[in-house]
Amino acid sequence: MSAHSSAQPTSPLATADPVWSQCLQQRQRFAQASVLILGHGSSKHPDSSLSCRQLAVRLRALGLFAQVELGFLKEQPSVEGALARCTADEIFVVPVFLAEGYFTKRVIPQMLGLEQGTNYLAGKTIHLCQPLGVNPRMQELLVQTASALLQKFDLAGNSQLAETAMLLVGHGSTKSKTSTATLKWHRDEIRQLGLFQQVEDVYLEEPVFVKDWRQSITASQLVVVAFLIANGQHGGWDIPEDMGIDISQPVIGRKHQLDDQTVYLASAVGTQPEMLDVLLAELVRW
Repeated sequence: MSAHSSAQPTSPLATADPVWSQCLQQRQRFAQASVLILGHGSSKHPDSSLSCRQLAVRLRALGLFAQVELGFLKEQPSVEGALARCTADEIFVVPVFLAEGYFTKRVIPQMLGLEQGTNYLAGKTIHLCQPLGVNPRMQELLVQTASALLQKFDLAGNSQLAETAMLLVGHGSTKSKTSTATLKWHRDEIRQLGLFQQVEDVYLEEPVFVKDWRQSITASQLVVVAFLIANGQHGGWDIPEDMGIDISQPVIGRKHQLDDQTVYLASAVGTQPEMLDVLLAELVRW
């Protein structure tokens, strides 16, 4: 559908969703704007960029924006020169990263010649948005990801959730504490909902390490949601292996018995189609 079509675009968001209502209110403005979606990418694992590419496809399908472009740090199309590919006078630059950190605070702004927030350059208005991972809508997506997998096994009722632990797995970093701060904020907010027996967080590169998950989880069943953009090596191998799950067979979206605890391993949050909801929630902020 053309962004200038008079027909109302369809959205994965419920029509009553306030974010979708805000999108429609700003439709005339959005129809003349470009969105530049930025990802990390990988020269060794090209599948790692699939989530960003699918997000761009879904956003284009809504027909809300005049243009949707992509840029990656480690593969093509590159972040370098990405703004030149955006033809609109208003541009939304959206880093598909899960925390504020080195790449979002230093690398991307330097490569694009932008400051955080709204920039006015060469007659264009350019909004350097926050990383999607810090948007409050992410908490809803984390819960939705866990609930959807449990529903697959007929375990999504309120009483069943109350007997289930939710384990959030982040990457972590030995260089910056901001990556864990974001996930801990989401953890605390989800705890306040009172849906799960426990909500805990573990990390690949700093304590509490994934391999030590039993120190935190006492529930007999748990659902694991990786706070990652893609499954890749971390989601498909490192996390399940560190948890003691046999990785000789497919593991994601499956039920695993580890001694007296049952583990349900969800696909990474960044792979969920509802990442589009988080993206729209970020765009309407500007």
